[in-house]
Amino acid sequence: MRVADAPVRSVLRTVVLSSLAALALYLSYPPATLWWCTFLWPMLLLATVRAAPSLRCCAIVVCLTHMPTFALLQWWVMDVSALGMPGFVVYLSICWACVALLLRALDLSMHARVLRATMVLPLGLLCGEFLRGDLVCGGYPWFFAGHPLIESTWLSQCADLFGAATLTLIVGLVGGSLMDARNAWSAKNPRGALLGLSFAACVLSSASVYGWMRFQQFSEEPPTNASRILVVQTSVPTSNKLAWTPTAQVEDTKHSIALTLEGLRDARAAGDAPILVVWPETMLPGLGLEPDTIALLDAGGYWPGARFSTAVADLVTVTKTPLLVGSAAYVGLRIEGTGDARRFAWDHQFNSVYLVRDDAPYERYDKIFLTPFGETMPVISSWPWLESNLLALGAEGMTFDLDAGSTYTRFTIPTKDGGAIRIATPICFEDSVGWVLRRMVFGDHDWTPWNTVREADVLVAPSNDGWFGTSASSRAQHFDFARLRAIEFRTPVVRSVNTGYSTSIDAAGSIRAVVGSAPRGTMDVAGTLLATVHPRTDVPLSARVADLLSWSSVLCCGALFFRSWSGAHRLRKADQHARADSI
Repeated sequence: MRVADAPVRSVLRTVVLSSLAALALYLSYPPATLWWCTFLWPMLLLATVRAAPSLRCCAIVVCLTHMPTFALLQWWVMDVSALGMPGFVVYLSICWACVALLLRALDLSMHARVLRATMVLPLGLLCGEFLRGDLVCGGYPWFFAGHPLIESTWLSQCADLFGAATLTLIVGLVGGSLMDARNAWSAKNPRGALLGLSFAACVLSSASVYGWMRFQQFSEEPPTNASRILVVQTSVPTSNKLAWTPTAQVEDTKHSIALTLEGLRDARAAGDAPILVVWPETMLPGLGLEPDTIALLDAGGYWPGARFSTAVADLVTVTKTPLLVGSAAYVGLRIEGTGDARRFAWDHQFNSVYLVRDDAPYERYDKIFLTPFGETMPVISSWPWLESNLLALGAEGMTFDLDAGSTYTRFTIPTKDGGAIRIATPICFEDSVGWVLRRMVFGDHDWTPWNTVREADVLVAPSNDGWFGTSASSRAQHFDFARLRAIEFRTPVVRSVNTGYSTSIDAAGSIRAVVGSAPRGTMDVAGTLLATVHPRTDVPLSARVADLLSWSSVLCCGALFFRSWSGAHRLRKADQHARADSI
């Protein structure tokens, strides 16, 4: 009876441990924001792996117990795609099950007797996150183990060493050494327990001291000759964007112009005339600002003609201040067909940012990394007929017909002292993708990163967070990416966000200004803020080493698996020879 009950007890223990890991994962992120819980869930996940009686049990239990967590963290997707939300939850849960299997394989292949979990946990987390966040299905780099450390002022500063992966490394090393200490204590090995505790204390203290030093360096007040950027925050709900009527388009644009004029008037009255105005992502209605597109619409009497292009051009002329505005961009727009079959066709459609100044054509940046499941469907987009049927079934009103840009355009804005500020503009989801922003700021030098130079001084991030609906926690997570990128690349970030949170963040990740009264800013409130920016020359280590830490983890895992496989292969060969000799 006891033998029969053992597997049952093992499965129950696996379920309990995995459920606790899922709970700790949820508590690590907003709305709970108990960032220290991010040290707990990897420990509990590894304990789950070790308790599971089989690979199948491990994968199924981890997948099922993490589904409620991701349903809570991603519930806002339901308003965008009722069919996509459960599929997204299942995808993330399967990813966590894959990480659990990876940890199990590493744990079995690691022959170390001392600090075993200290090596297994960071390797597994780094490798799993790199695969999910960068390499598989276009990448979905949310919910990394190190992300919650952005709430720790000092620990988060370590991101400028090896990128955001440094924070995951800290989590893995500390969590693994604490787990080794606990296991050694249970095995009545006080020296092993002391070693594990000492290692964890050493990692935390070293990271904290480094972070304190870097925070003091980069949280200094900007120089007196710094420039100002006026940020406009709009409050257009997603329901309007999905069915933006001509009347609403006109009223929303008039409101944006009124906010701009009011913000400029207040800034100039205070003696802080800005060098640039920024509107959020896709807040200019119409089909873009390409001269050929505008000419076609105007000549044919098609909506909106030249209404909105003329409005922003006049705004820039009157205020004498350039405008960075988010808009769709249609290249090669034309009319195809005849009679009732006439329709628009185009060569390319982009999610873009235009710099409106002087005369058209205007400089433009086209979004390079399209949002997975929001602007493109990984893998599925390769089959248009399948994509269109899935959209009709579960996401009516959405289209995945955007093209990805190919050039990291940077805008140069003259300053009042005769200098210039170089601005890169990650659009929406792009600020969550580290390699995209690294290339924006420092150029596409990933194959020779050590010789890289700074090519942008400031990141201006227009976004439309209206897609998050009423989810303040998802907006907070998106906002935290901007803080992380500011630290990682030691570059100030200015956010202009429809429905919030619009903020100004310095190179230490500190919030300098917000729209609204809350610490991050206020959602669903229209307003403006003045961001203070100045040119930078420093190039952090994270820009020089690129993804070295993540690639190293993948190579280490591959080497361990190969060694384990070759050892097992030799044992099988030896066993076969022994059997042959005995015959």
